[in-house]
Amino acid sequence: MNSINKETQQKMNNRIVVGLVLALLGLPTIFLGGWFMIGFTTIALFFAIHEFTNARPHNKYKLIIHIFLMVMTYSFVFWIFIKNNLATHGLELAAWSFKEGLSDLQVSTIGIAVTVAVLFLSSILNINFKVDDATYLITMVILIGLSAQSVLFLRFYPIYAFEEVGQSVAWWAASFLIIYVFLGNFMSDIGAYFVGVLFGRNKMNERISPKKTWEGFFGGLVFSFAFSLAFGLVVAALGYPLLPFLTLGEWYWIVLISLAMPLMANLGDFLFSAVKRHFNIKDYSTILLSHGGILDRIDSLLITSLFVAIVVIFVANGWNLLA
Repeated sequence: MNSINKETQQKMNNRIVVGLVLALLGLPTIFLGGWFMIGFTTIALFFAIHEFTNARPHNKYKLIIHIFLMVMTYSFVFWIFIKNNLATHGLELAAWSFKEGLSDLQVSTIGIAVTVAVLFLSSILNINFKVDDATYLITMVILIGLSAQSVLFLRFYPIYAFEEVGQSVAWWAASFLIIYVFLGNFMSDIGAYFVGVLFGRNKMNERISPKKTWEGFFGGLVFSFAFSLAFGLVVAALGYPLLPFLTLGEWYWIVLISLAMPLMANLGDFLFSAVKRHFNIKDYSTILLSHGGILDRIDSLLITSLFVAIVVIFVANGWNLLA
């Protein structure tokens, strides 16, 4: 077992405190859903957009670029919600529904075209705005926008899915799918961190993430798989399955998703760490103290949510790629 010095102990304590605070802020909004969930996501997304826009420390973008990136990222998150409700209810805003509006994943092709055109045009007209700036920002806007949309999808889709098969679901039980994903993701982080600190010796990829070890990776894998699988099976056994097609009868899907989530969480962590290494920064910001920035905490969650949302849609459609 590795020895723990005072600095490491302090960091561990800080991570626990900040983690508990985030849980106390986030869990009520997840349970309540509706505008509470939308509002919490919108605020977190604001900081995430600000962080990836300012990740390049020695090449600050103009205010108009910041505003454009905010608008386009939010548009990718809420496009499907607005589109579906306009198609169903028109401008009768009182009739707009989260369950119908967020029953799928989709981004606007026009929005993508506008984002690409504006940012590449900026690289032509502005000598300080390079092509690699355009490609980086295009990637982040679309990836984070669609991933944040996936988080909302996982929260509101269960209501739609159960109603589609003629079943009802309690408002609090409708949050079990996103809690399942959050549990799988954050238990991967927690397990990897503590096992890595206590037993980590063999580095995974020092070039991208210097502190990640294979011991921590497998610790996170075991923690995540055990907790998420137990949660998915227990709520199903109690009569509150994650989805109509994720019951005890379809236990194998719960097993496969539970096993895949820590892998996706690590992929997301490495992906965003690669960006930080490229820009030679330690964290995206210091808003969460030793936890870094919002993106440092939700990077793996974004990729995990996107993956699970895609799997859920495929399973719901009988793996029909054309549906």
